[in-house]
Amino acid sequence: MFTRILQFFDFSDWSFFSSSHHIQMSILRRIAGVSVLLAVCVGSIAYYSEMRNVGQEVGQMAINQVDYTMKNSLPLITNPTKENLVKLNSILKIDLDRSDFVLIELYTPEKEEMAEAAQAGVESIDQQAAIHGKELLKQEQTTYRNFVTGGHHYVQVFTALKDQGEINVGYFEGLYRVSDAKWSAIVSRVYYIVGFVVFAVLGTAAILYPIICRLISGILSFSTNLAEANIGMLISMGAAIAKRDCDTDAHNYRVTILAVMLAESLGLSAEKIRTLIVGSFLHDVGKIAIADAILLKPGKLNEDEWTIMKTHVDHGVDVVKEHAWLAQAIPVVHAHHEKYDGTGYPSGLTGENIPLGARIFALADVFDALYSKRPYKDPFPFEKCLSIIEEGSGNHFDPMLVEPFIKVAKKFVTVPDLEKTEVLRPILVKYIDNYFQIILDK
Repeated sequence: MFTRILQFFDFSDWSFFSSSHHIQMSILRRIAGVSVLLAVCVGSIAYYSEMRNVGQEVGQMAINQVDYTMKNSLPLITNPTKENLVKLNSILKIDLDRSDFVLIELYTPEKEEMAEAAQAGVESIDQQAAIHGKELLKQEQTTYRNFVTGGHHYVQVFTALKDQGEINVGYFEGLYRVSDAKWSAIVSRVYYIVGFVVFAVLGTAAILYPIICRLISGILSFSTNLAEANIGMLISMGAAIAKRDCDTDAHNYRVTILAVMLAESLGLSAEKIRTLIVGSFLHDVGKIAIADAILLKPGKLNEDEWTIMKTHVDHGVDVVKEHAWLAQAIPVVHAHHEKYDGTGYPSGLTGENIPLGARIFALADVFDALYSKRPYKDPFPFEKCLSIIEEGSGNHFDPMLVEPFIKVAKKFVTVPDLEKTEVLRPILVKYIDNYFQIILDK
């Protein structure tokens, strides 16, 4: 087990860190973001928790000093004669000078004021403390509250005074000032604890980062291989059908490239373009179910043959629907023969009821059928192809897509040797690398 754990810290193989920079940075951004957020949250909780403890600690400091201050005064309190009260006031002033209290008030068991001592200039602080003074006097148990004024920290304390027989002989109320040195030491300790917590969180994240990278590198390698296998299957299936239909797979490359170029010009998302690529390659996969006598017939199909030919879209859906990765092709496979005015097949969809991917692909498919050589026809001149596309605006094609497509087509036809697969393949590979690479940027 220990050996397996050490393997995560073995960085002899740096291939992942050198070849997957964008993934590495994506992981780093996420871990850094989460760790900083966690550090802020945990650090804040630690800070407020420690500050609450500080309040309790300071309050206890004040209460502890009450016992020390009242040690010599208690005999006089238990016998509050006029002479003793004079002595009591004198003792309170002495105790005030050698303690951290700035105000001491003593009350009888009936909570009537018995004696008082205060440092000079404490009146304004006493006024602020008096806001809750009456509430404190209602309490029977030891009570304190912290407050800050003038940049200094004070504790207002109220506690019962008891003799040796635990009999209540009066009450003590005082204002305890926390010295700057004590407060600085307390705050420094709080910051140290919070800093340690934050450092622990960030340090843990720093340790986890390379471990996660090592773990995810294996997953990414497997995912990349799987994606490549899926894309290879996609291309092979499309090529097989294209070769059976027109003896070349260049058609699939051209229509896919054209469709992607138009989609990019429209600003479609990467997810939609990935779906369009899969649909474009598999648009005629249903023709595998069409007999050669119909599929390869050189002349015009009769009505019965045409009815059978049109079923290839439904067959195509049947082929791809059982495979989750291929099923994204369904909108294009099923609707690429629909027409904007509703005269297409198989469902007679109109306008924007036709999936956008199918509307985009229809332009690429028809243009390529017109512009390329087929067994039954020679290629049409480019200008004639554009003229036919423009005539189909609003009936066959989405009128909002025609003009952008014409701009794309003019750019596309400048590529030489468009009939050669070896020319088209590198172009398509770039699109596939761009839209199907394993990324973490979502």
